[in-house]
Amino acid sequence: MRKGFTLAEVMIASSVMVIALTAIVSAFITTHRMLKTAMVDAELSLSARELREKLLFHASPSVNGIHYAGLLSGTNAGSVVESSGAISMSADAVGSSLDSIEAQAMRILLSSETVTGEDGTEETRYFLFNDGTPNKNNYKRWLWPGYMTLCEEDISDVVSNCYDSAVLNSSGPYALCFNIELKANVKNLDGSQTTHRERVYVPLFRRIQPE
Repeated sequence: MRKGFTLAEVMIASSVMVIALTAIVSAFITTHRMLKTAMVDAELSLSARELREKLLFHASPSVNGIHYAGLLSGTNAGSVVESSGAISMSADAVGSSLDSIEAQAMRILLSSETVTGEDGTEETRYFLFNDGTPNKNNYKRWLWPGYMTLCEEDISDVVSNCYDSAVLNSSGPYALCFNIELKANVKNLDGSQTTHRERVYVPLFRRIQPE
């Protein structure tokens, strides 16, 4: 009975083990990347949908018992999109009862914040911000779901006052057009940045409509 292995046997066994471990590690890394990318895609999609819902129905959170409306409830006799690109609208806010109505103002612009990542590097993140929210500094991240940064760095690249005949029929309303593109610090398998784009049209019901 032998008490050990020959050099050839050890080399063969080591080679087989290296090949097997390489395959296992490679499969694990690939699976981990796929799962991470899938999770980030889902998170970006949910964040974009949350931002859409807040823009449409709750541009500000409830403050002091007052429930604030969104862009669908907004009115403005003049231009909705300012020359700077910010959205300026007014609406009626519902208080603690249906009889309690208070005027509110919405002025949505693009804001930025510098954050430090896990690796110590600083990054500037861009998000929408309602400057008309009471105590606005306490609710600065209301329109920043998931802390996912916008790809655009200028509000004019995010929103425009448009009438798109390709989307709305000839008798349709004027609309605000949002091009929301969120990104995360995660690379796809091909090395590209993980992003999610969503377009949102907000009809302006109380504007003078085209005939």
